[in-house]
Order: sequence, then structure tokens, then C-alpha cells
Amino acid sequence: MNHRISFFIIAFSLLAGAPLSAKDPITVTEADGTVTALPRDGIIEFVKDVRANPRTLTLTVLTHPFQFNVTKDAADQAVAIRFISPELGIDKTFAGPNTVQTVDRVEDFLRSQEFLAPFFRLVNAGGPGATFSGNPNGTIESSARAAFGAVLLEQPATAEESEAASKSGMGFRDLTLGLGFSKFDSDGFDGSRLKVSPAYTLKLGRDKQKKLAFNLPLERITVEGLQTYRAGTQVQYVQPVALPGDITWQAAPDVSYSVLGSLDIPSYSGTIGGGLANTLGKTAGPYFGNAGFYYAYFTNLGGIDTNLSANLYSYGLQLGRRLGKRWAVSAYGVGMVEKLNYGSGKDYQTAGVSLLYRILNRFNLEVSVNKTFNLPGYSDTSFSFGSGWNF
Repeated sequence: MNHRISFFIIAFSLLAGAPLSAKDPITVTEADGTVTALPRDGIIEFVKDVRANPRTLTLTVLTHPFQFNVTKDAADQAVAIRFISPELGIDKTFAGPNTVQTVDRVEDFLRSQEFLAPFFRLVNAGGPGATFSGNPNGTIESSARAAFGAVLLEQPATAEESEAASKSGMGFRDLTLGLGFSKFDSDGFDGSRLKVSPAYTLKLGRDKQKKLAFNLPLERITVEGLQTYRAGTQVQYVQPVALPGDITWQAAPDVSYSVLGSLDIPSYSGTIGGGLANTLGKTAGPYFGNAGFYYAYFTNLGGIDTNLSANLYSYGLQLGRRLGKRWAVSAYGVGMVEKLNYGSGKDYQTAGVSLLYRILNRFNLEVSVNKTFNLPGYSDTSFSFGSGWNF
């Protein structure tokens, strides 16, 4: 009987033997050209510094510049601050009778939806800090990969597992756990991702081939020390249909919701999405293979109203072989095509190999190595492992 193997990426850098080049995520450039890197809580420190000493400068957040031009009166009070963001098309001047009131008006604007929505889109939808979309660390890519991979990369039972299932009827439920630590490079910025994802699958129907799966991923994504946290839930139903020639078609609709938030770069937003995976699989003796296509739509729901939405298409192929009673090995490729309503779309591929070993008839352990291709400015090599208990 087939069993769900949790599939999660743990990336480490193997970039042609070259070390990753660290960059400062948040910097302040003074009027005289002096550049100062801010610490991890740099936005908070920046606000304190400007309130105490307002002056003309440029704040750069993950390559995005924000310019502050300060006008002072004879009493050295900041009576006007001009805020310019070329990428967002913002050019506003805030005036006040003294420094305190002028800075307050700037802060009120920077906390408003008028600024936060386009700022969130700019920082999180493409580029080095993207955690909504645009690379394998994006919310929509992570959700889609989990849903599509659960069907496309589902490993057929090992020989020992099949024999045990036919005798005992075991395997009505699966409990899986994915643990991962990943490291990547995005436009020269070092990043890492820590992920814990427990999942539970209930098998339904007379033959226990239908599945209802619940996934609860928790993640921390760090880019040069700036931390973003993501939590979510995903529900997926898998309906298999037997076709002639020992081919199985699986249709698997899913719905997911993720919350993405950061204190370092103030942001909080929710993302809801729904998708449908269709796969065809065939087993011939010790060999097995799967091919499939996935479509999903994601949009903002909750938190900052970013008005972000995306259509995502994914396609993939897996080929594998059982080795003896307890082993199975496979190679696979998965492509992602993202169409985002803000910014340019992305089109890239991931290739990998995996090795599955079954222990004591109840426990599966899978290890895999993956690499992303054709994503400009992004590079990673990832090592994954997952485990599954069947009962």
C-alpha cells in the first residue's frame, strides 16, 4: 500500500566551491556619502536615530532605496521632510512647526496602509528578501510544492511494506514529520530557512486508497539576519482512479492558508490559496513512475492589504526503482511557472534524487538532494529528509 513520505528541503551551500558573499540588508547613507550598516533590528534603530537627529539621508532595505530630505529652520528644527521612493513612485513632503511634529507625520505615513501595502509588495514579491513569491522560499511556492509533491513524489510501497499491508491491513493512517534546515544565496544575500512540518493523513474508502491529509508547516526564514516567520495549514484530498494498463490517475484538490510576518522589516500578511494536482502513475515490477500537472491561485487575506495575487503552474516527472525488500530510489524534476499581478513572473526548475528505507514495517525514512535551476540571482543545493509512521 502506498504511504505518504514527508518531503521537505534542507539546503546547504555547494555553489561551485565558492563562498557566499554577505551583504548588509539595511544601510544608511549620509549626505556626505558615509555608509553605515544597521543591526538586525535596524528599522527600529533607524526611527530612534532620525527622531533624535533628523537629517538628509538614504535608507536602503535589501537594495531598495528610500530617501529623506530634511529642511531645518534657524532654530535647527526640522520643519519639512521630503520622502522619496523611486521604485514605489512616492514623493511626499511632510511639514510641521517643529522636529517632533514633523517626524510624527512622517511616521504616521510610514505606518499607514498607503505606504505599507506597496512596501510589502516591493520587498516580499521578488528580489533577495522575497518571502511571498519569486523563489523557492516564497509562500506560494512553498505551499504549491507541498501540495504537488505530496502526490507526484509519493513513493510506492517497498516490497516489504506491500507484503505486510496485504497480510495485516495496516496503513490506514499516516503520521509524517519533516524537519529541515536550508541555506541559500539570493542576489548575493545569504539566507537560511528552518522548517518543521508535521502532517497527518487519514485513509478513506473501502480499499483505503482515498486520502485526506492535514499539513501544519512552521518556518523561519532569515536573510542576512533579518527574520521572517511563517505558519500555516493545508488540507488536501486525494482521489485515485484505476485506469487500463496498471495506470493510476490521482486528482488532489487542496486549500491552504499561511501567515507571514516580520518585526525586523515591519510586515504582517495572510495568504489563502487553492489548487488542484493531477498525476498519472504506473508501476512495472520493481520500477515506478509518476507525471503530473498542478495549478493553484493565491491571494492576500488578512493583515496588510497588499492586493497581491498569483497564478501558479507546476509540472513534474518522477522515475524510480525498488531495491530489494526495504529500499527505493528515485529521480525527479519539478518546474514552477508563477504569474504575479505585481512585477514579472518567474519560471524555474528543481531536480533531485531521493533514497527511501523502511524500518520495522512501520517507519519510513527518506533522504533527498535537490538543486534549483534557471532562477537568476538565486542559487541553492538542498538536502532533505522526512519520516513517516504508518498505523
